[in-house]
Amino acid sequence: MDYANARTAVQALMARYTTSHLRSDIEVADFRSRINEYLRLTDHAMEKYVDPARQRDLSVHFHWGHNHDFGTFRLRGRMGDRHIRLISRYAQMGAIPLDLAGASVFDIGCWTGGTSLLFAAMGASVYAIEEVRKYAECASYLAYAFGVEDRLRAYPDNPPGWHLIACNQCLLPTHRTVSSYSDKLEAPPVPP
Repeated sequence: MDYANARTAVQALMARYTTSHLRSDIEVADFRSRINEYLRLTDHAMEKYVDPARQRDLSVHFHWGHNHDFGTFRLRGRMGDRHIRLISRYAQMGAIPLDLAGASVFDIGCWTGGTSLLFAAMGASVYAIEEVRKYAECASYLAYAFGVEDRLRAYPDNPPGWHLIACNQCLLPTHRTVSSYSDKLEAPPVPP
């Protein structure tokens, strides 16, 4: 699959997360209002910091993670459409199939859930963790609002049953070794 086709397929998966696909018990105006509430959050107490002047900006003020077109409104995030570009590139290289039905994905540092939602749209069961509580809550709310809470669970701490989680900031399927990707890791940079 070439990059353009992979990107088109990935964008189609994200199109499942528009206001026309909200749960029937959530009105569009209520959904937008809830998202706007998140965007106004500056509550350091929620993050359990004693001195708000000493914490990172991303945990003081709420910043949207990835760009998201909800259909009736759009949000620009600090990460842009990086999740679309990365997953499209990995699909093009054959490193990740676009159908992840039956797979489990652990998304470390899920922010507002853009990548987690994408993996859920691909059919995976997603366990997402985010150290900033309000982002984990936002990701959980999005999963609920779009009816994928059975496939996407976001946690502000370690998920139940996990005691320690380490991340080397790589996106590699666990069924392959790093050495099997050595030729793919030298792929051209992700296009804009």
